[in-house]
Amino acid sequence: MNGASKFITCTVLALSLGLHWALLQSMAWTGMLVQFASETGIVEALQKTFDGKHPCSICKFVQATDQDRSQHDEAPVWLPKSKIDPIALQQIGLLCLGPKVEPLKGRPTPCPKEITWEPQKPPPRVLS
Repeated sequence: MNGASKFITCTVLALSLGLHWALLQSMAWTGMLVQFASETGIVEALQKTFDGKHPCSICKFVQATDQDRSQHDEAPVWLPKSKIDPIALQQIGLLCLGPKVEPLKGRPTPCPKEITWEPQKPPPRVLS
């Protein structure tokens, strides 16, 4: 893949995962921190940024959109309320399973009748 198609793929993936909301919220927090730090000290700015009592317009937008998304995250009417039970479908004949396959039976491994660990007598000669 070339660079443009990788960028488009990553962008579509990030949007489908909802990472754009995290990016927008992070930008809002950064802006709030900079604004509050210019007015007060850094400790008070951190407290004001993350206490939830002083939201900026971007924070309100993200919160409203998040509440709206959570209301629409319910399952559609056409989706079943519970999982499909394959055992029940098989019992009533709606589920077709593949044929049963027997394991392969191989020949038994041949074993010598007698195993000796003694060297051959006389020992083999080396041919030169």
